[in-house]
Amino acid sequence: MNSYKSKESISPEELARLLKIGLKTAQRTLQATTSKFIRTTGALSRRFKTDKVQLRYKQLSRIFGKFYCDYLKVNATSIRGYKGGVIYTNGLGFYKFLPCENETSETTGRTLRYFLHVVGLPYSLHSDNHGNFKDGLFKRLMRKFGVYQTFTEPHSPWQNRAEPAIGEVKKYARKIMMSTDTPIRLWCFCYEYTADLLSLLATALFDLQGRTPYEMIMHYTPDISEYVSFGWFQWCYYFDEDSKSKKICRWLGPAHEVGQSFCHWILLSNGNFIARSSVIPIPDHELESDELKRRTKIFMDCIHEKIGNTKVPIYNNIYPQRVYYDAFDDPVEDDESQLPYGEELHEAKLEDVNDRYLEALDNYINSEVIMPDKDGTAVLTKVKGRKRDAAGNPVGEANENPILDTRVYELEFPDGRIEEYAVNMIAENLFEQADEDGWDSGIIEEFLDIRKDDSVAVPKEQGTYFNSAGVERNVVTTKGWEVQVKWRDKSTSWISLKDAKEGDPLGLAELAVALKVQDEPAFKWWTNHALRQRARLISRLKSNVIRKGKTKFGIQVPGTWKEAVKIDEANNNTLWQDAINKEMVNAKCAFKLLARGDRPPPGYNEILCHLVFDVKLDMTRKARYVAGGHLTNVPANMTYSSVVSRDTVRIGFLVAALNDLDILAGDIQNAFLSAPTEEKIFFYAGDEWGADKDRVVVVVRALYGLKSSALQFRNHLAATLGNKLGFKSCLADPDLWYKACIDSNGNEYYSYILVYVDDLLIIDKNPKRFMEQIQGDFTVKKESIGPPDRYLGADIRKVEDDGAKPFWTMSSNSYLDKAIKNLKAKLKESGLEYNKKLSDPNYSPKQPFTTASYRPELDTSEECTDDQVTLFQNLIGILRWAVELGRIDIGYEVSVLSRYLVSPRTGHLLQAIHVFKFLDIHKDNELAFRPNLPNLSLNYEEINEQTTYMKKAYPDAVEDLPPNAPVPRGKPLSMYVFVDSDHAGDKITRRSQTGILLYLNSAPIIWYSKRQATVESSTFGSEFVALRVASELIISMRYKLRMMGVPIEGPTHVFCDNEAVYKNSSIAHSTLKKKHNSICFHRVRECVAAGIQVVHKVDTADNLSDILTKSLPAHIRKNLRSLIMYIRN
Repeated sequence: MNSYKSKESISPEELARLLKIGLKTAQRTLQATTSKFIRTTGALSRRFKTDKVQLRYKQLSRIFGKFYCDYLKVNATSIRGYKGGVIYTNGLGFYKFLPCENETSETTGRTLRYFLHVVGLPYSLHSDNHGNFKDGLFKRLMRKFGVYQTFTEPHSPWQNRAEPAIGEVKKYARKIMMSTDTPIRLWCFCYEYTADLLSLLATALFDLQGRTPYEMIMHYTPDISEYVSFGWFQWCYYFDEDSKSKKICRWLGPAHEVGQSFCHWILLSNGNFIARSSVIPIPDHELESDELKRRTKIFMDCIHEKIGNTKVPIYNNIYPQRVYYDAFDDPVEDDESQLPYGEELHEAKLEDVNDRYLEALDNYINSEVIMPDKDGTAVLTKVKGRKRDAAGNPVGEANENPILDTRVYELEFPDGRIEEYAVNMIAENLFEQADEDGWDSGIIEEFLDIRKDDSVAVPKEQGTYFNSAGVERNVVTTKGWEVQVKWRDKSTSWISLKDAKEGDPLGLAELAVALKVQDEPAFKWWTNHALRQRARLISRLKSNVIRKGKTKFGIQVPGTWKEAVKIDEANNNTLWQDAINKEMVNAKCAFKLLARGDRPPPGYNEILCHLVFDVKLDMTRKARYVAGGHLTNVPANMTYSSVVSRDTVRIGFLVAALNDLDILAGDIQNAFLSAPTEEKIFFYAGDEWGADKDRVVVVVRALYGLKSSALQFRNHLAATLGNKLGFKSCLADPDLWYKACIDSNGNEYYSYILVYVDDLLIIDKNPKRFMEQIQGDFTVKKESIGPPDRYLGADIRKVEDDGAKPFWTMSSNSYLDKAIKNLKAKLKESGLEYNKKLSDPNYSPKQPFTTASYRPELDTSEECTDDQVTLFQNLIGILRWAVELGRIDIGYEVSVLSRYLVSPRTGHLLQAIHVFKFLDIHKDNELAFRPNLPNLSLNYEEINEQTTYMKKAYPDAVEDLPPNAPVPRGKPLSMYVFVDSDHAGDKITRRSQTGILLYLNSAPIIWYSKRQATVESSTFGSEFVALRVASELIISMRYKLRMMGVPIEGPTHVFCDNEAVYKNSSIAHSTLKKKHNSICFHRVRECVAAGIQVVHKVDTADNLSDILTKSLPAHIRKNLRSLIMYIRN
């Protein structure tokens, strides 16, 4: 043993062999017996490269995000052509049923894609071993999104919680279908409705704590208006556009994927189904009238003739109700047509039977079950008894259905503590530790030792053989070898090598190497392969970490203080060290340093603090002393904090010029540190504290890094703005604050304060008075106070042209100059050469892409390396922000290149670099927030006539005016919108690109370039989809302006270049010939009838939004850029 002590380090394998202990025990021992003996950070913390695809989807929590799925086969084809469906459930009451055409991996994969989009990415997904869940599209999606997939054992359906979930959904759906005489071919609608409804019911499950399963998954309280306004298959009226009258129909559930909220699926008398929002239920007293009885009878006769149960092959004339069972292969005797989750009636208790006797009959009490401990490791616990309330009564009620069983038990852990668990959690863990026959299968904690029976085991000299081709192979054998196993219940036993290998082959291979038996025939044929797989995995993880970009805007970002010093030495400056010194001086106000030797206050939790580094939008270095907020347990409602939106900022500059208001900017110094914290935390001072190292430091301010700091500062600032300054938060943008004021001439206006974290913009006749009040509570950087010249990375300046009203402009020139400079340095440093033109100073590109005909989806160049992927993602991030700062002319190019962030090709990278070359040459462009009206010739008589006639076609169409909007003040604004779309521009998917440019007076406020979600068969269809999107943007902008107190003059003027779209949206008597565009058609026309907008025809050459839909030739692009952008001089 002394020979090992003389070494500087010892491996776990050596310790395991020396002390005859398990490998995991050896690893834990080495970690627990010294702090600097061996470092295993590589094994304890694995960092995966971020999958950019996952950022678009919600990540479900581990508590409620473990999902199960199963396929339901139906013997009756639905009217939508479905023959089954997949149900997804988390086993705690949340259901999502998605019908599909067949049981293939492609169709089930499509349901998975929809589930990921609507619900989110589950932590894991458990299913049976059917091929549709293991292969094809389903498997590709699981791998793509990194969802951990597990399967049930063969012939063990009880291990899949989706099985009882299917039973619950079927039981309730069958009940309501039978009670309403619903045709069986409508089962697909009913099952979707049932699954969604059950997810909205607040059951007595202990884990839900009285909330709905939907809220536990989606993290917000659901609104059930759609479900309480209608009942399944209820008689309703809907407005028929053809006859311009109301007709009867039957309700089939909400149509969440169609139109706006409160759109419904309805069944017509011809057996077809449509989606409509103009649906109202028929009162019961009207259904009793003779006329409606006659109409409903005719309706149902037509339905039965078209899609009735008698038309289904499985229909039984003798037992007509059996079709609801035979369609799903369900026995009649097992169904009691229960309501969801039962009647929840409390049965009478026998008073002459005492509680001790009742507990003796409880099957769970005194049973032993393996449960996770505080650190996540499994330990053996014992069920001590039922939990009781203050009156001594047991909590919860037993039920044969596991989902309805609400009992709560007290479990005793090995350390003596008692914790409460719901019966479902106990039952789940009992099943997991049992085999197919119910016997305790045991859970391996670690392998301790290996032994050999020489009389049975294959000797080394017989461990190989030659096959028919003369190649030497290892003998596949495990005979004569046993492994000593330590179970989670702390017992030990010897099991065969075959069984141990199936349980944990990697752990067993590591132990074999530690005991030096890996060359024995029973191990040689498989241990090397297992260890190579582990080595490849670790190597892949390490390479991902190494290749992960540590640059921002082309500037190298350090990870520690030592790295910061090293970078400064290499660059021959002290930029990073200056940032560190500045931060440490400013951050000390957030701490209370206790005397050396003092203990932390009781009830306080220990965290870690460290320095993080960043590069701001203006390329200045920034250091932050932050807390390890991941070590604190803070409620979710204490972690979210918003910022003012970019379009609100643009409106602020426009309103300032419109009402002759001044703007004053300011940056609050160490903003978070000015707010107190509600968290009770402390840490031990590190090396950066110098002589105070190892002293206890209590955090008293909202330190950066704490989960609640952003919200604490926002609330602190809000209290000052609201209580001290008298401002109100705008309901359309909570980080815009307004206050009614009157100038010296008696003119009424609103003052505004825009808050983007710690950056303030004050808009007022005399903004200094408000800034001085803010300085009374916060430290505002003196150098930042003044008229804004930079804001969120943009250059801001005030223009006072001769003969024109002063206005503000915004540009990205400085931001792009630094980004282009860093890009050139990066290309030179890396030796990346993609195209000689890009390095030619005389080359002046005329468009962002190398050619106007370039299509990224047709690029067949080589895929980028990991370094090139990181570079491409950085470039796209910079270009996206440049578009936000006003470079509308590259909006389309950046939009189409952004689709390839996950796996770009070198051709995509070349085009991204070419966009920078284009910006380097054409950079004297700004956005001008001019308050004057554009020079347009509009026929207002024609506009009034158009609105009047459209109002007759849609008599109920009115603009929803917010009742809580402030009284308008100041000068009014007019809104103008240009909208366009290419048709089938994407050569692969044939989806179109929508382009929208929204102006307030002469100021561009919102620009939009995005691929449409559907494939349209004509230019008419794609243009109408774009117009519908524009209508929704208009409604939201009009709402925001009203909530800001800005007057709006007249309807919004919308300009499109498609003659058919213009006529269909302007002429009341025009009819729609393409029914699949009906939603967009009616939505746009209703907006016209309500006076929200009017549509005008404009020539394609004058449609400014055309630049956002396609890559234009240079001469067309130049003309549009001159109309949109403001060019100095």
